[in-house]
Amino acid sequence: MLSELSKINNYYNSFNYVSDTVAFDKKDYWQTPLEFEKNKYGDCEDFAIAKFFKLKENKIDSNIVYCLANGEAHMVCLVDDYILDNINRNIISAKHTNYFFIFMFNTEYWKVMKNNVPFGIARDINNLKLWKDLIIRYQGELC
Repeated sequence: MLSELSKINNYYNSFNYVSDTVAFDKKDYWQTPLEFEKNKYGDCEDFAIAKFFKLKENKIDSNIVYCLANGEAHMVCLVDDYILDNINRNIISAKHTNYFFIFMFNTEYWKVMKNNVPFGIARDINNLKLWKDLIIRYQGELC
């Protein structure tokens, strides 16, 4: 599995980091995987989202994690204990990182995280507006 994770991580990490304010003149815009593939640039959530859907396509369960990395808001893709990130280009263990996980989500639910592990009840994914909007746009692109 690690070789598949590395392949996906390396592919998307070859794209360029560009902030939403520069790329889209918006504070926050979540690209669909197809938009990200076409543009070949984006910010951290675009990398995490594209990796999440590519893993899903390859039948590998993962979550997107909103976290703090070096005190800055960030998003990564998490598979079991492995972090796929656009900042640290190597796949790293969640146990050996200074990232502080705040919440995780996937296409079914979102959960608060405590001590970098899921905590409490699963919550309705429709409460994450940017994610819900992205899913609707992505489903439209796939039709």
